[in-house]
Amino acid sequence: MTDHDLDVAHAAPVSTPLLATLAAIALLVVAAIAAPLLLPPQPLPLLIGAGAGVGLLLWIAVLLTALRGTSMASRGGAALLLVATGAGAGLVANGQFQSRARTDASSFADVEPAADGTLRFPGDATSRGPISRQFAAVAAAEAAAQQGYGAALKRLGAGALNSPYLLTQDPHAITDCRAFSTLRATTETDGAAQAEARAKLRQAIADARLPDVAKRGIATMAGTDGADPRLTNRLAMLDATHQLCQLLAKRSWFNANGLFGFQVAADDTAYRQIQDQRQRLAAEAEQLDRGARDRMLAGRESVRDALSQSIFFAQ
Repeated sequence: MTDHDLDVAHAAPVSTPLLATLAAIALLVVAAIAAPLLLPPQPLPLLIGAGAGVGLLLWIAVLLTALRGTSMASRGGAALLLVATGAGAGLVANGQFQSRARTDASSFADVEPAADGTLRFPGDATSRGPISRQFAAVAAAEAAAQQGYGAALKRLGAGALNSPYLLTQDPHAITDCRAFSTLRATTETDGAAQAEARAKLRQAIADARLPDVAKRGIATMAGTDGADPRLTNRLAMLDATHQLCQLLAKRSWFNANGLFGFQVAADDTAYRQIQDQRQRLAAEAEQLDRGARDRMLAGRESVRDALSQSIFFAQ
């Protein structure tokens, strides 16, 4: 046997354990990167413990295949290295989970509320994550329902119910008062669908790997803390409008210098009561819109503050 052959014979037992250990480390790195893509968010202690456990299992595999002929110090060093790397991989995976969740939550930090309560999302909001996608879908559905509601009122001629002149010119608003009840049923159905979508959004928020303050801010912005009072207000307004339509359909009114006058005192009293209720509901609607915008801004600031924290240790 030549000197070269002896050198090769001595080198093989050293290089094989080293390569096996490096391969195990590479597997842990791959697992740290792949875990957030394949698994739902997990608690940080679980990720670190699982990573250390996988590192220990890989050390056992390396021990059985490549470390048999090495010293106890080499075996112990490899065990310590792989367990520590596994724990570090869990920490990195947590950072990946946090980073993905924060990218998702960033839509809430970037959203701009309009004066009427509708929302303007960043252009790529739907691609930032499940919460952003669901919130954008909920907001779009509610905006569409609101536009449909306004269009339906216009189609029914509801504006004419406020003016005897307009109602005289176009009395079709009082020819079918049941249409207002039909619109109420549609509005209520839309509200139920929106409530269901918000419940799913609420669950997505609860499952997100985000600080509690961020979750609370997002929940405030999403309006997931109960029934939407604006829907309740809208339904009450439709009830009052239906009553007004039925009253005016009796045609006991006349044009009193641009105001409704009534030939029957009871109808005049009923008209005043209904209009007082409608004015109160209209003022309440404006207040609810302002309140929704204020809550949106407050929630957005909470999200922005939360996203400024460390991505590795925030829970």
